[in-house]
Amino acid sequence: MERIISLLVIAMLAGSLAFAGSVQGAVPQPEAEKAPAETAEDAVPEADLPQDAGEAVGLANPWTEMTEEDLRQTAGVPFEMPEGAENAAYRWLESERLAEVQFTLDGDEYCFRVQPDTLQEGELDNISGMYFAWEHEEPVQIKHCAGTLGQAQTGSEDWVELCLWYDAAPGLMYSLSVYTAEPDGLDLTAVADALFVPAQGEV
Repeated sequence: MERIISLLVIAMLAGSLAFAGSVQGAVPQPEAEKAPAETAEDAVPEADLPQDAGEAVGLANPWTEMTEEDLRQTAGVPFEMPEGAENAAYRWLESERLAEVQFTLDGDEYCFRVQPDTLQEGELDNISGMYFAWEHEEPVQIKHCAGTLGQAQTGSEDWVELCLWYDAAPGLMYSLSVYTAEPDGLDLTAVADALFVPAQGEV
């Protein structure tokens, strides 16, 4: 009988200890300290954020501005500015080996271009960058070179004339264009003849 009582006492003590442990485990632990909320003053201004690397970047100008003499030397092409030419700008497009001279003469805007080219007899390349529906095309002669002269009306009241010629000996293609409000009386071939200096010397 005493043995039974002893076992009951031991069981009761074990139960008490287990209950105490479960109560202690249920005691809530203190929460981790929370970071303070970001205020408007802490926010980074949108303008100070780094620019997205994927945004488009402006392309560099492929043309190189030059002096008259530098363009002659770089292109390896001689030319003479016509008397009375003003506001001349000399440019070089390395990727195309294209030389360009823009100028005004008697109030009209001219663009002279020259570029190495390999053409068959009678062929011409339009290197002017102008692609109008040319009217009144006719053959012309610029010094010893055969060429063509064309005329077209722009979307405004202005006209554009284009003269193309090819010098086969050095393999050079030439163009001279002009914007004008008065095409009658304009002699584009005379201006072309003044500009053109054969690269191989006088022929």
